[in-house]
Amino acid sequence: MNKNKAVVLICIAYAFSLLSCWAAVDVSIDGVRIIRTGITPFAVVALALIIYACHRKQINGTLICLGAVILLIAEIYYLLTWPIPAINNGINIGFSIQHIQAGAIISFSLALLLFLIGIIETIRTNKK
Repeated sequence: MNKNKAVVLICIAYAFSLLSCWAAVDVSIDGVRIIRTGITPFAVVALALIIYACHRKQINGTLICLGAVILLIAEIYYLLTWPIPAINNGINIGFSIQHIQAGAIISFSLALLLFLIGIIETIRTNKK
């Protein structure tokens, strides 16, 4: 499979992981059911940047790394701050980690994979 197609498929899988449940709070905690997904403007921009990097003549590892770093920073920020408006008054790392769902783990893993692919492509490009 072509490297460009593989990266685009990873981006598509990442986009689907954004639609899944990232964090949830049970009704028994405070009577309100809260389910958050990971769709953010940062994710959309970063995915567009990564897909643009793949549709050039030669894959651009630096742009893939940049897009993946944007994804990772946005995810970490989002996962630490999602309960603040409704449940907590500040960042509570224990609470946030306790309520992380499979969608967040899958998307974080895919973002790390994109980052590693970007690093490998950057190294390969610099060796030539």
